[in-house]
Formats: sequence, C-alpha cells, structure tokens
Amino acid sequence: MKKFECPHCHKNTITALKKAFAGGPASKGTVCPECGGHVTNDSKSLGFKTVVKSVCLLVIIAAVYFDLGIWYCLGAFAFSFVLPWAVNMFCFGTAKTLRNDVQNKKVPGRGE
Repeated sequence: MKKFECPHCHKNTITALKKAFAGGPASKGTVCPECGGHVTNDSKSLGFKTVVKSVCLLVIIAAVYFDLGIWYCLGAFAFSFVLPWAVNMFCFGTAKTLRNDVQNKKVPGRGE
C-alpha cells in the first residue's frame, strides 16, 4: 500500500497533513474525500511512536535525576510529539480504522 493511498478506494487522496493527524489504527482517523471511508496510520507508526515516547521518558527521568535543568525535560517532551507527527506524515502507510462505530459508515455526500 502506498503512503497516501486510501485503503477503501485505492486512490491517492490522503494529503500529508491529513495523514499526520489521522492517528493510530484504533482512532477515528481522517475521512477520504473521494469515497468517505475512514483512514488511519498503520500499526508500524504506532510502534515507532511508542519507542520514541519511551526514549523521551528516559531522557526526562535522566534529566531530573542528574539535575540537568528544565530545558532538557521540555525539549524531550516536545520532541516526543513532534517527531512521530513528522514521521507519520511521510514514512508509514495508511490503513482502515479498527473502530466498529465508524468502520463501515460513509460520510454523507461523499462516494457512492
């Protein structure tokens, strides 16, 4: 599957910005403008986000333990949000949402 391809209609309709805010497989995701299906980032992006946030937590703990200052803590905290958001935009594929409440629903006025 391509990075910006809708898993429902298989057209490249998902923009990079929409993909960055789509969320993980268990979220509601973003809506495809062509077919109205809900699209999320795939599970690899969730694994990457977990690793980044774990490393940033360790950096924050080390900064507090070694008394390095608040700026290390704030930098690691900001980095834990910005890096996964930027990587989700360009590096991982798309997937259908796993939520049952939106999985088969289409947005009115879009698609068939």
